[in-house]
Amino acid sequence: MFGPSFGHAAEMVTLAAVLDPPSARPALDQLLGPARDIGRSDAPGVDHLWDQNLGALAVLTLAETAGWDAPGDLTARPLDRLLRTPSSAPDVIRRTIWASLAQGRADGLAEYLREDPTRTPDPGAKFTGAVQPVQAHLARCIVAGDAPAAEPAWRAYFEGFAISLSVAETTWCELLWAARAVRVVLGGAAPDGVLAWLRAEIAAAG
Repeated sequence: MFGPSFGHAAEMVTLAAVLDPPSARPALDQLLGPARDIGRSDAPGVDHLWDQNLGALAVLTLAETAGWDAPGDLTARPLDRLLRTPSSAPDVIRRTIWASLAQGRADGLAEYLREDPTRTPDPGAKFTGAVQPVQAHLARCIVAGDAPAAEPAWRAYFEGFAISLSVAETTWCELLWAARAVRVVLGGAAPDGVLAWLRAEIAAAG
């Protein structure tokens, strides 16, 4: 509980994987054991450990999207804890929403989004940089199964990522969660190709 941030470690490994996947593999392997333990744990004391739950979800997502490990159902318990034990910290709320969208769990996010995620997505919606409207729109797209309507929201988030990262309003883990939501949950692609797809998107953007 009082040691180094698991979430920060997951962030550094995710960045390394985006830059050079083979270099990240040894560090990720070290984090996978604790991530699996958190995913399996039913101890009540883990409920309020937001950093550990989010870190575990980030590690499991990276392992899966890089094609290095299949998390099975290990994401369910950390997500359940985050959703039933809300934090007031904006960064925890934001990351919880992304982690949920990455697993297709959108219809239970009303309290976090402060909007109704079951509304029909607006195909003409405009996005100006703030992440909450992007998340709310993607949640509606997931609930509605409307992949084409999600594209403008993804593009707005992706194209504004560098600026958001520079002001600490997003993380590399969140970008990977967003990519999984768009590519797998909405697009139906295989999870193990998401990291390679995201790297190609970044390379194409220059």
